[in-house]
Amino acid sequence: KKSVGIYRDVGRLRIAQGRNDDAELAFAQGMTLRYRGVNPNLNELETIYRKNHLSLDGWNAYVAALTEKERATRRARILATRDSSPKLAPPFRLADLAGHVTDSDTLRNRFTVVNFWGTWCGPCVAEMPELQQFYDKYKDDRSVSILTISNDKDLAGLKEWMAARRLTIPTLFDDGFVEARANIHAFPSTWFIAPGGTTQFVAVGNTGSLVEEWTWRLEAMRAKPIPVVPEH
Repeated sequence: KKSVGIYRDVGRLRIAQGRNDDAELAFAQGMTLRYRGVNPNLNELETIYRKNHLSLDGWNAYVAALTEKERATRRARILATRDSSPKLAPPFRLADLAGHVTDSDTLRNRFTVVNFWGTWCGPCVAEMPELQQFYDKYKDDRSVSILTISNDKDLAGLKEWMAARRLTIPTLFDDGFVEARANIHAFPSTWFIAPGGTTQFVAVGNTGSLVEEWTWRLEAMRAKPIPVVPEH
């Protein structure tokens, strides 16, 4: 998901299949990924544009429109993953890195984002700077709580790791909850929980567009929370 080369190759395949519109969207999504130098997906789009227009007149407007179309397509796809019959998230009581205990019951009136990770997990580590940006975006909003649960085994090492990177995201230390009760086996995984405690979105993996895509999920919950469906 984070390889510009994969998106380029998918775009080329779609061109070979005669699916030019889908090819453009693949190249546009590849352009959203960080890349040193000139993103090859941009070159592919320029080739398509020159072929269709015989010049680069209107190129900037074309790229802007295509980028917005890709964002709208991706946003719709993400919001369609919302659970229409959300269940209550399993409760927890876990200590943070300073030893202060957080009880999930105290978060029931908030929109809560819980990220499961570990320093041993490459994709988790890669998304931490963006997770910090997302936390900073909402840290003064009293209706929102953003926290992580690390299942690292070395508390002192985790403290040093966080401090060295100046990460201030509230982080809880796993006591076995992650595997035994949360049933998390893929990292990173993130729960988006509405007031009342229902998990309405689950994000797995690192897409490289955390702030944007997590904001879409959080704001969708705020716009229209889905109530819990009682289990029978």
